[in-house]
Amino acid sequence: MSADHPAPLDVTIRPAGAADRAQIAALKPSQADVSIERRLRETRSGESVYLVAIDGDRVVGHVFLRLYGNPSDPNAPVIEDLYIHAGFRGRGIGTALLVRCEAIAREGGHPAIQLSVGVQNEGAQRLYTRFGYVATGRPVYIGGVYEGMPERVMDLKKSLDVDTRKGSPSND
Repeated sequence: MSADHPAPLDVTIRPAGAADRAQIAALKPSQADVSIERRLRETRSGESVYLVAIDGDRVVGHVFLRLYGNPSDPNAPVIEDLYIHAGFRGRGIGTALLVRCEAIAREGGHPAIQLSVGVQNEGAQRLYTRFGYVATGRPVYIGGVYEGMPERVMDLKKSLDVDTRKGSPSND
């Protein structure tokens, strides 16, 4: 993390690996093993980045960043499944993971970053709004299943203010 956005005290943000598989599954029991395996495979191939937040030797959060975007905007990476264990929320771990994803996208020369958030997940919506994410205007839709129920989500996007010719933040 940069000096402007240090990791929360005693928490390390690092790439997820095969050794983290069981802890990631335990962190979020609704997380299918096939999804974890797909994320690790895409990370190995360079298509994506899978990060975990570690407190001591325990995985307390994770986030998956798809670098290839969506069909509607393939140049804007997609943040998927930013999740923090309930006992560790409110300590800046979600912020640290979000900032790391934005930095990776910016360093890759991507002009924007996008994500979907549950319409009832007000805490996450506040975090994303505070960091400059805005609604894309796409209607609310069912984005998957969360805790056994269909989850209604909305899409948010943020401009990263990147000079794509150089792959660095613009100096305007």
